[in-house]
Amino acid sequence: MMGIEGVVALIIGAALGVFIMTLISKNRLQQLKQMQQEEINGFLNQQIELNKALAISNEKSDNLANRMDQLDRQLEKERELKHEAEKLLVSRDSELINLKQRLEEEKKNLEAIQERSRVEFENVAHRILKQQTADFTITSQKGLQDILTPLRERIQDFEKKVDLTYEKGLKDQSDLKAELLKIYDLSVTLDKDAKNLTNALKSDSKRQGNWGEIILERVLERSGLIKDQEYYLQFSTKNEQGAIMRPDVVIRLPEDKHLVIDSKVSLTAYTEYVSAEEEHLRSKKLREHLDSIRRHIKELSEKRYDQLLGINSPDFVLMFMPVEPAFALAVQADHELFNYAWH
Repeated sequence: MMGIEGVVALIIGAALGVFIMTLISKNRLQQLKQMQQEEINGFLNQQIELNKALAISNEKSDNLANRMDQLDRQLEKERELKHEAEKLLVSRDSELINLKQRLEEEKKNLEAIQERSRVEFENVAHRILKQQTADFTITSQKGLQDILTPLRERIQDFEKKVDLTYEKGLKDQSDLKAELLKIYDLSVTLDKDAKNLTNALKSDSKRQGNWGEIILERVLERSGLIKDQEYYLQFSTKNEQGAIMRPDVVIRLPEDKHLVIDSKVSLTAYTEYVSAEEEHLRSKKLREHLDSIRRHIKELSEKRYDQLLGINSPDFVLMFMPVEPAFALAVQADHELFNYAWH
């Protein structure tokens, strides 16, 4: 049997082992607690960070939600504006179609009015030219009668004197010679005056123009228009470049509108055409006559009387030709003359 000392030693050893095991377990437990605490602290720190991140995420989410609401409201407004714009566009398209239709109708009406005006102007011009030619013929005949009547009377007086002297046998050579000289001088004077009148109208363009303006003024007066109230001669104004322009006649129309008339007297080539006997010469003078008229039409177009200051005129000028035979010859020989002038 084991002795008391052995038992005691065994007990002491067991107690010491238990104590040592207790110390080891306690130390291990503290280490475990410390590790657990560190893990807990780590978890807590992670939780704090996660909470912060969650708060930031929630804030961003709220901001995004608010932004989404704003974008939704803005999108709704944009949709409403788009819808209104589409409605307005449809309305504008309809108005544009109606406007185009009205403009097309107005264009057709204006073209019809212009065509009627052109035809009416042609008819009026034809009647005026016909009347003025007749007046000019009558005036010319009257002027010739005024010139020839004194000569005829002098010749008749001379014949009476010759007959009387011859019958009575009292023929006086000196008186007869004097009468013959007077008749000769009168004949020379008449011939000179006739040539001067012909040359003045044929070769002097300035006198031709003045004569045409006089005829045009007589036409206006006979039409019942009042000078300086309803029509103006040599109306002075300026173009866009500041140059002074003087149309022959400006007629006042209703609604403060105007009509410009320019007189064209083309006699030089025409009279040479009439007096020419050879066909090639007549053809040449006819071409010169037509070229003169076309050249004047072009010059009138380039003057742009419708754009002058103080004149509210349509975009055309009425060209007046007082010599109807010259006008009739031109339109008969050049069938495109009216179209050339109109366009």
